[in-house]
Amino acid sequence: MFARLNYSYQDIYLLDASLRIDGSSEFGSDKRYAPFFSGGLGLNIHKYDFMEKYGFINHLKVRGSFGQTGKVNFAPYAAVPTTRLILTNGIFPVRQQA
Repeated sequence: MFARLNYSYQDIYLLDASLRIDGSSEFGSDKRYAPFFSGGLGLNIHKYDFMEKYGFINHLKVRGSFGQTGKVNFAPYAAVPTTRLILTNGIFPVRQQA
């Protein structure tokens, strides 16, 4: 089962949420299914009136999210969190990975 919710208020404030229920024999015989949640918030800063004086910025968004992933066939602590910053020079994305 999978459920997803996306909500935008005035195309400025953004909300994303999802719920996934996975089934696996690795969860144990008494609990075959487990729920996994995720959620995120975003802010379209370029939609604010004060940004009009910055004509060289046409899209500026801040986003944050958190979620749980299921464990199947992975060793403990095998997932490594990463942070990625994507800069755009107007034509092609310039990718930098931290």
